[in-house]
Amino acid sequence: MKEKRYYKFGKKVTREIIGILMESSFYFDLTLRERDCLIKNILNS
Repeated sequence: MKEKRYYKFGKKVTREIIGILMESSFYFDLTLRERDCLIKNILNS
């Protein structure tokens, strides 16, 4: 039960990080492939 709650919390934080990234100019300078890699790395960390 505790693990599930932590997982949900982690996902929420990850979504916020991706949201911030998508609003930053740094993100727009990346190619689509680089964006996918970046998001996958964040999700896996």
